[in-house]
Amino acid sequence: MTQHPDRNWRSSWTVDLKTREARHADGWIFLYECAGDAPRAWDGKCVQFPAKGNLYASQIARICREAEDIWSKAQKTPAEPVPCAVCGSYADPRDMWAGMCHECQRRLV
Repeated sequence: MTQHPDRNWRSSWTVDLKTREARHADGWIFLYECAGDAPRAWDGKCVQFPAKGNLYASQIARICREAEDIWSKAQKTPAEPVPCAVCGSYADPRDMWAGMCHECQRRLV
């Protein structure tokens, strides 16, 4: 099968690491938040979906799986370190939350 209909599914997605969003061209938006104390564990949540009616469970499951896959791939892509707003040390932007590195976040808790 040379022309699979879903072979370019990634082109429908955009990922913004600063706002922690994965957006689909159809209007789906997923937000990701740090999961507990692990610096690179993420919980995704669908915050917007298209107003189309009659979505099958299999379609919803596919979109959710695509969002997770595209977010995971974006997390593995090398990123340029950015300074922490509190201590000034440089850290990977994927480990930052509200401009703070993971160590400064722990100190606040």
